[in-house]
Amino acid sequence: MDSATNTHECKCNESNNEEPTWDDLADSWESFEGVKEFSEGTYRLMKENVPIADWSSCSILDVGCGTGYFDRLLADDCDCNKVVAMDPSRNMLNVLEQRIQESDGKNKDKIRVVNGSLDEEMVEKLRGENLSQFNVIVANSVCRFLPKYDEFLGCVESLLAPDGVFIQCDWQQDKEPFVNDHKEGFHRQMISDAYDKVGLEVVYLDDAFTIENIKILGAIGRKRH
Repeated sequence: MDSATNTHECKCNESNNEEPTWDDLADSWESFEGVKEFSEGTYRLMKENVPIADWSSCSILDVGCGTGYFDRLLADDCDCNKVVAMDPSRNMLNVLEQRIQESDGKNKDKIRVVNGSLDEEMVEKLRGENLSQFNVIVANSVCRFLPKYDEFLGCVESLLAPDGVFIQCDWQQDKEPFVNDHKEGFHRQMISDAYDKVGLEVVYLDDAFTIENIKILGAIGRKRH
């Protein structure tokens, strides 16, 4: 889910014994500290490291978009061909759709919402609706929450256009020995090995930005021919 942080998880659980769902968090999501900053950091990483010769022909898929702050940045700043904003939380997407209607973004009509998670069934659904061959796929603080990271990457690779790129920004493990468990955060070798396994060439892998004094790991993988 877009910009879900350890701090946010703690804040959400302080008031009751039940962990709130993403739907519960939707209305107040962007008020949590770090949410907008995470999307802004990912957006800067994309603009600085992914050369797009013609934005008007560029299609972007944002997986786990939350309330779509990243997608609205795109709509305000870039002349994209299309932006597909995907999230399993219907309430998050409801907030996004409301914000789109309220926005003056020049490309707001190019944002399409898709309710669901990226798996093999969703890949087939997107292809059936002619939503594939993406130039850029983004996962902004999403991958730590996935049930199966490797399978997710396979779905990402299958939806990328030739030379398309996948951008991942996530919390990283900061103490050795590192473990190959994505739910504990990521480390560089873990991402490099996972990308290579599905046919993505690492073109960027480094500390991308900082949130609440925590370094966020950024990775960009390009689809091999």
